[in-house]
Amino acid sequence: MKHKITAILLVCFIVTIPLLSADKSSSSNNPLLGKFNETIRFADLTAENIKEATDVSIKEAREALVKLYAIPKEKRTFDNTMLELDNIYNRAGNVYGCIYLMNST
Repeated sequence: MKHKITAILLVCFIVTIPLLSADKSSSSNNPLLGKFNETIRFADLTAENIKEATDVSIKEAREALVKLYAIPKEKRTFDNTMLELDNIYNRAGNVYGCIYLMNST
């Protein structure tokens, strides 16, 4: 039951956000799309960076969910479902966290 609720909430979250195309060619210049534990260049941050990072995050989350749903029920494990779901939340949260921090300061 908990898995169904989690899946339903995640699908609702993803479905309510419009699918926006993102140009990944400029991603390397986007301060919000750096690697894990990389210093964020807040001084270089623009509104376009926020839009691009949000679009990329949504697109990657949708792609990961499609792969997750393609796993047959009998082959699902903690590692290939719940751990991947946690990774999806973390990747989206990295972008959201930076935006929240900028808004709060």
